[in-house]
Formats: sequence, C-alpha cells, structure tokens
Amino acid sequence: MRPIQDTQRALKLIRLNAEKWHLDVNKVGVFGASAGGHLASTIATHDDDLSKINDNLDSYKFKPNFMILVSPVISLGDYTHKGSLGNFLGEHATSENIHEYSNEFHVTKNTPPTILFHAQNDPTVNPMNSLLFYEQMMKHEVKGSLHIFPKGKHNIGIYNASSLTDEWKTICTKWLKERNIIK
Repeated sequence: MRPIQDTQRALKLIRLNAEKWHLDVNKVGVFGASAGGHLASTIATHDDDLSKINDNLDSYKFKPNFMILVSPVISLGDYTHKGSLGNFLGEHATSENIHEYSNEFHVTKNTPPTILFHAQNDPTVNPMNSLLFYEQMMKHEVKGSLHIFPKGKHNIGIYNASSLTDEWKTICTKWLKERNIIK
C-alpha cells in the first residue's frame, strides 16, 4: 500500500504548491504505464485516503483530474499480469483483495477523464485490461478515449514498433488540448 500512500501524498503536495509552481489545481493528472498504470488507476478509482497523517496536507484532494494510461495493468483477475499481481498483493492474494484492486470494478461517474493506449500484440499485459476499463468508462459516462494499436508489444513510448504506434504522443497531446488541460 506504500505506493498508493506515496502517490496520494505527492498529488496533495502538488496541489499545496500549485500557486508557487504556477499550476492549475484543477489540471493535475497522473500518467501510468504497465504496473504504473495500475497504481494510477487505483488512485483514481478508490476513495480511501491512505496518506492521512494528521497534518496540513490531509485537507488536500488526492484524486487526479485526468489519467493517461499506457499498456496499463488494470485487472488482477483473468487478464492480470501475474508478476504485478504477486508484487502488489503477494502470492496468496484473496479473492476479495483481487476484486478490490481490479480497478475495472471501481469505475464510477466520478472517475476522471482517461485516455488509454495499448497494443493488440502486447505479450506482457493483455489489452483486455484497457478494454475492460474503457467498457466501464462507457457504462458510467466517463469522458475518455481508447487506442489499441495493431503492433507495439509492451513497448509503446519506449520503442515504437511502427510509425502508427508512435502517434500515441500526438494523439495524447491533442486529447489534452481538447480537454483544455494544455494549450
């Protein structure tokens, strides 16, 4: 749970210092790739504040205003990346813990707008993770976008397998502009 606590605390620190850093507190987002996508989507879909320590940051919001998820681990169920499941919940995870942290089950109308990128041929994190999350976004009318590229494996953004896959950065930038997050 420490990564969740650290991320919640970091988002609060950003909001605390937003004016000093010339940031808009209503335009604070998270980016997560692979297991980092699980962390980002957990922060955005779970309401428990695990970072409270009875200081001045406790009053700040930890939920992001938007998410960018690339090849994210979302589900810890049928389509999970076994290594992520083991690292996060341990080898003897209960079905209750698996459900609690399978983030597709926790999308609500309050989930922030999200853009997802995945490759159809990802051998590491099954693209069903992104599809399941997006399906719930649609069900709960969460604004967002889903892009599944035919190639890219688990390397989107690192080593792009094609010029099409490399377009994820352009698509993401346009999405952020359309949402008035950047100019």
